[in-house]
Amino acid sequence: MNLGQMLAQTAQRLPNKPAIRFRDQETTYADFDTRANQVANGLIALGIKPGDRVALLLHNVPLFMEAYYGILKAGAAVVPMNVLYKPAEIEYIIKDSGARALLTLAAFAPQALQAAASAPEMEKVIVASPEETPGAILWRDVFGQTSEAAPNVTVGDDDIAVIPYTSGTTGRPKGAMLTHRNLIANCEQCEHVERIKPQENDVAWIALPLFHIYAMNVGMNLTVKAGGTMALIERFEPGSALESIQTNKCTVLYGAPPMFVV
Repeated sequence: MNLGQMLAQTAQRLPNKPAIRFRDQETTYADFDTRANQVANGLIALGIKPGDRVALLLHNVPLFMEAYYGILKAGAAVVPMNVLYKPAEIEYIIKDSGARALLTLAAFAPQALQAAASAPEMEKVIVASPEETPGAILWRDVFGQTSEAAPNVTVGDDDIAVIPYTSGTTGRPKGAMLTHRNLIANCEQCEHVERIKPQENDVAWIALPLFHIYAMNVGMNLTVKAGGTMALIERFEPGSALESIQTNKCTVLYGAPPMFVV
């Protein structure tokens, strides 16, 4: 099983179950899977092929999740990037990974476009924005009218799924090439730890950044595998964190020590 199939299976089993809660919006698993299919089909129409790399410069918004699974359903590998990166850092990762496309928001488009201009491998910058962005393609024009059906793409368990980059504390950041099997195996390991394993009726609080592996795999992928609901928090802030936990009746909290200390 690959990660795209994992989402599709949960959507088939629990189509009307809330998958994502973000602000005052709620997305069911059926809609989540459909939007991921649209991203996949849009990327395929742009020429993205299995094995290609697609960069994500997005923070904790539902578009990250839809794009993440859409890239995987297209057979490509996700290259997640910290939204605080400067253009030179983005450029380095684009060149090092060989990413052919980059998906981002209007707020991060200037950095993305500046970096892409110096990276000949980068062919398409796709921006989620209500207005035209010179040098980029609008998200709605690529994914808005594409097929909602699952793409006809074969994705193997040992295909590269995600290439997260290390912090580079002792040198340049290095991409860790993680397969679908790697990530699903980690989810299965977590399912043997009672304090970590989410249940179908759990609501997981996800405030850690999705472009880091902890929130991405233990927070998002593990919860999707279980069929739980994800309360997605755009940015951690102590006061609003307590409010969101109460409002969403969260039962699983994924966090780092400093978040609990404050």
